[in-house]
Amino acid sequence: QVAGNFTYGVMALSSATFMFWSIFGSQFVPAAIQQGSAMSLALQLSCSVLVIACPCALGLATPTAVLVGTSLGATRGLLLRGGDVLEKFAEVDAIVFDKTGTLTIGKPVVTKVIASHSEGGVNTKDSWNNEWTEGDILSLAAGVESNTNHPLGKAIMEAAQAANCINMK
Repeated sequence: QVAGNFTYGVMALSSATFMFWSIFGSQFVPAAIQQGSAMSLALQLSCSVLVIACPCALGLATPTAVLVGTSLGATRGLLLRGGDVLEKFAEVDAIVFDKTGTLTIGKPVVTKVIASHSEGGVNTKDSWNNEWTEGDILSLAAGVESNTNHPLGKAIMEAAQAANCINMK
C-alpha cells in the first residue's frame, strides 16, 4: 500500500513540477530558458523528478539488461542459465579449453539420438508396441523446434533435415 501511494505522490509531484515550470518558471528564473522553451524545460524537469524519485527504474533495468544479455549470447551460441552466471563470469581471469574442439566450434550439433527402452512398454509408439526410431524422435523434436532461433533448436532442425525426417521450405 505504501508503494502504491508513493507512486501516486511522485506522479503528482512530477505533474506539479511540470505545471510550475511551464507557467511560472520563466518569470522566476529567466536565465534557465535561454537555450529552449519553457515547455521543454518543464518536461525535462518533470521527467527528472519521476526518474529520481522512483527507484522502480532500477528494479526494471537490471532484469531487462540480464534478459537482453542472455538472449544476445544465445543468438551467438553462448548458453547461460541466468544473471548469477553472468555475475560469476565477471570475476573470471582465465579460460581453459580442452583439446576436443567442443568449446571452439561455437555451434551445437546433434551427434546421437538414443531412444530409451522401458521394461513395461510405457514408451511405445502405438498399440502394436512398435518402438520409436531415431527418425521418429528427430521428426517430433524438429516439429517442436521448427519456429525457434535458439542454437539447440537449430541443431535439432539441422539433424532432422540431414536425416531426411522433415522437408524445409
